[in-house]
Amino acid sequence: MEYTQDIPDQLFDTRTPEDEEQALRELAGRAKAKHLIAGSMFVGRFSDGVRITLPLQLTVGQFRRVGGLSEADGIDQFTQIVQLLGNETEAAKLDHEPFTEVAQLLGSAYPDALQKVIQLSMGESKAS
Repeated sequence: MEYTQDIPDQLFDTRTPEDEEQALRELAGRAKAKHLIAGSMFVGRFSDGVRITLPLQLTVGQFRRVGGLSEADGIDQFTQIVQLLGNETEAAKLDHEPFTEVAQLLGSAYPDALQKVIQLSMGESKAS
């Protein structure tokens, strides 16, 4: 955590909305989670090098269980998805990662990859 006690009091009075926007953009730019598709797996890598692996070919039962998580809070959903599709060890990794990176991987990249797999498989079956 960054030390903030040495910030001068006058800075609180002189900061503009533009300054705040720039500071938030810089912070968001630090989120460097990446992912790749390896076979039938989604492999996410956090900026500290920790990886999580999730399947891209879900069973109907897995899909139903994941769909039933919509009642949970965002962070609980992310943890539960990894528990359902990965394992407890994978889920425990999330506790030590920046929320912005967890959201990048599990709130955006993983669902997008699942959706693309479904769309591509439907397109291929129509062309056959």
